[in-house]
Amino acid sequence: MSCQRVPRPFRSYSFAALLALTSCLACPGMVTAAEAPIAASMASTRQRDFQSTINGEAYRIQVFIPHHAPPPGGYPTIYVLDGNALFGTFAEAVRNRSQAGEIEPAVVVGIASGDGTRPADRTLDFTPKDLTAQEKAIIKDYGPNPPYGGADAFLQVIQQEVKPWAAAQAPLDPKRDILFGWSLGGQFVMHSMLTHPDTFKSWLALSPSLWRSGRAVFSEVPQFQRLTAQRSDTIRLIIGVGGLEEQAPKGMRIGQMSGTELAEELRYVRMVGNAQDMAATLRPYFAARHWPMGFQIFEGQTHNSVPWSAINPFLDFALPIDGHDPGP
Repeated sequence: MSCQRVPRPFRSYSFAALLALTSCLACPGMVTAAEAPIAASMASTRQRDFQSTINGEAYRIQVFIPHHAPPPGGYPTIYVLDGNALFGTFAEAVRNRSQAGEIEPAVVVGIASGDGTRPADRTLDFTPKDLTAQEKAIIKDYGPNPPYGGADAFLQVIQQEVKPWAAAQAPLDPKRDILFGWSLGGQFVMHSMLTHPDTFKSWLALSPSLWRSGRAVFSEVPQFQRLTAQRSDTIRLIIGVGGLEEQAPKGMRIGQMSGTELAEELRYVRMVGNAQDMAATLRPYFAARHWPMGFQIFEGQTHNSVPWSAINPFLDFALPIDGHDPGP
């Protein structure tokens, strides 16, 4: 093996110049090779990793606690599904906007898959039931044999394991719990509200996957009406969706799907249309009960871009500073 020649520009440095360069690298304020990076964390946050005794899955829970003194009844709390992707965004938005007096201070709890022996599976946790045979023929990107049907067990994980730990970190008002979910998480929000409306006060559903299982979530509306017919308190709901969710963004790629297959899938899932249908289905009942309900199409936003456009309108709806519901 022959030795490589050193390029001429490097051979032209004098010893004095090299010594000066080495000394500069060691100047105060500059990083040297000897300095090891340390783990970073967000301010005012705490974290817990645990294996659930309810469904056996591993979760990572992150909690943001505001600097403001809690109100007499405790902070309102936003529980954020897909916390690995969205906890930081929600926490920093709540921190910044509540400090400016634009929204009420709140605790933010992010729920994500953990590093235990059985990491939580969002497809299992966020779905009430399996796909239909027709959907399995049309939908090409759902992965090989994913598990389904763990939504009700996951709701119990939140109720019995996540909420008590969060309440031990800061004074919380259990009557002001808020649940946010996006995509599959949005479906989980709608299913949980319609079947267990006593578990949260406010429900924030973004781009909910209402098409799944033959639009089964729509069949749960009568149950919701029966369960809440005698309630004297208020239920609050906002549904949002990106205006471009029924179109394939330029350059969009999902696995090995062809353009034809992607177009067929987008037509079937009908994200905007299904969200509009759910809003139209629930609005008369909410109006009759004088319950706040919002619906918003975020124009120009795709399924993957919409969370960062929706967060502020959703926070305005969930945490109005004057106690009045602005409504989108």
